Amino acid sequence: MRLKSALLVCAAGICLVAAPHAKADVLYSVQNPTTNFVFFTYDSPNFITMDTLVPASDLIYNNTIHPATSVDFIIDSPLQPGNADVQITINPSPGVPTVQDKFLPPEELTEYGTFPFGPGSYGYPTSELVVAAPEPASIALLGTGLTALLAVRRRVWNPDRRQ
Repeated sequence: MRLKSALLVCAAGICLVAAPHAKADVLYSVQNPTTNFVFFTYDSPNFITMDTLVPASDLIYNNTIHPATSVDFIIDSPLQPGNADVQITINPSPGVPTVQDKFLPPEELTEYGTFPFGPGSYGYPTSELVVAAPEPASIALLGTGLTALLAVRRRVWNPDRRQ
């Protein structure tokens, strides 16, 4: 019985690792590390290379302090030509602009990394754009470890299965 459980756990782990990799998404987050504040996170199917308006319902994280009603990734900003503009529209809040423009070179929307916003941006110089990829292999490894721990725990708690 012990061998059967071990084989089941190993098979589950192999299936997770050997499964075909899904197309990697790109995570865009705007944050302010000095105040430990994440404004939003958007899970895009690929790099943003053209003007993209994202409604609040498409954000995978939207802070509750100043929730965004939309985020507009503008590749060539009319406010600062030659720069991209991450334009965040938020619910009205006293003392906070309803539209916050954050400027950066357009190529930084198509690279992984952490990029500070440039002069003229709301929250400059402390806010930044983080462009990252999710780690499916790490998630699979974590799932395999949790499955193994649950199997061991079940064996310890059920005396009939200790043979």
